[in-house]
Order: sequence, then structure tokens, then C-alpha cells
Amino acid sequence: MNTALSARFLTARSALREDLKCNDDSFGRLAVVLFRASQALGPLGKVPNLVLRVVCGTDLPAVVVAGPGLRLPHGGRGLVVHSDTVIGPHVTLLHGVTVGVTAAGQAAPPSRGGRLRRRGGMHPRNDHVGRELQGGRQQRRAD
Repeated sequence: MNTALSARFLTARSALREDLKCNDDSFGRLAVVLFRASQALGPLGKVPNLVLRVVCGTDLPAVVVAGPGLRLPHGGRGLVVHSDTVIGPHVTLLHGVTVGVTAAGQAAPPSRGGRLRRRGGMHPRNDHVGRELQGGRQQRRAD
């Protein structure tokens, strides 16, 4: 096993352990297992990511940086996350949420200290995003 694959695998495995503790339903557990598998496999991770999209209805790209303790109730059904989003530790993303797209459809990943932020720096427009995002009003406020 090459060094890069080994490092990705160890990182994904340790994060997955924490994720499984936070997800109490089987559909949420399936979603985080598929997400972490797609991260661990790198370029080969397209297969588990495709299964995540088809089975769970969750668009969570493998390139998204997510800290340990990611919680996806209901398997994150209908969740859409921009590929430049960085998710901090112990964040809950509820079903039916879009993270990182403005009302005009242009990419604008959210920012929030160590919780949700754009890679490469802070995005001050979305400084009010909380630890838990959900549909409806919370979703509009995140935009």
C-alpha cells in the first residue's frame, strides 16, 4: 500500500469511529461509512460515492474535508454540500439542506470558525451559520 493511500485510510478510519458513535440510526451510519470509504480510496472512491448518491440521496463529495463526529440523521437524504466546504468536528447536517450555494446558484461555501468554512480562508457573509443546519429558515439563513 502506498504512503498516500495509507495516510488517507488511517485518517478516514479514525474519523469514521467517531462518526459511528454520533449516528444512532442505520441509514446515517451507512451514509458516513460510504462517505469515509470514498475519502479513504481517493480516486477509486467514486464507487462508494456513487452508492451514497443513489442509495442515500446525499451529494457529499469525497473532497469535502469533514472533522470527526459527522452526524447525518436520516442518512442525509437530500443533503447537498459544495466541494470546497470544510466541516469541523461534531457537526450535524440534517436532511434537505444545501450547504455552499447562494440563491443565485453561484458557489459560496459557508464559513464558521472551526465548524463550517471555505477552504483557504473565512467567508464573512456567512458568519452566522450554526453547528446544526436544517431545512427551511436555517437553510435560508445559511445562504
